[in-house]
Amino acid sequence: NDALQPTLRIAPHKKGHLEMSFQFYIGGTLLPYTATALNVTPIDVDGLLNADGANNPLYEYDEININGGVVGFDGDGGELVISQSGNWFIGRNVGGIDYPARDTSAKQVMFTVSNVLVSSFIIRVGVDNQSNNSADRLRSVYFKRFLYNNSPLAAQPLTVFNGNMGDKKVTLNWTLAEINTIGTVELERSYNAREFSTIANYWLDV
Repeated sequence: NDALQPTLRIAPHKKGHLEMSFQFYIGGTLLPYTATALNVTPIDVDGLLNADGANNPLYEYDEININGGVVGFDGDGGELVISQSGNWFIGRNVGGIDYPARDTSAKQVMFTVSNVLVSSFIIRVGVDNQSNNSADRLRSVYFKRFLYNNSPLAAQPLTVFNGNMGDKKVTLNWTLAEINTIGTVELERSYNAREFSTIANYWLDV
């Protein structure tokens, strides 16, 4: 229930992907359902600089479309190039380092796409095989959000930001670094993840 873990077989000198399309429905019915929030995290988006013994590489990539949203990743990792085209977020391996098995220890080859009010989405897991050999690649996509060092979603001096929903309300908690120059925090709300309006201002002692 937490992840999709396909194995891809890719021929020599071929580039291709598996595309998976999803639509949410209310359980036991054919009535469409809109999820309050969705997190999609491809893990082990890795590669091989020498995939065939002749110094020809292989690189994995993932493309996520959850109708826009935001992306988080390790900005100092250097092994993934993250880009956006319309509603698609694309993570391509450029490091060529292989991480065996499927786990979440190598955050430098992971990224997370998050959005709210999602009723359908598309995931592509792919391989760009530039080598002379065919390859079987273990792929994995988790439906969970991960936190990353140097992520564009965590701006200094914000060190913690999280929320909990219960009793039809959301409680937000955040922490700023002890030493900062922030005088005001402005809290905004959106009903469509595109247009935001201010709902509160907090003045801090500097």
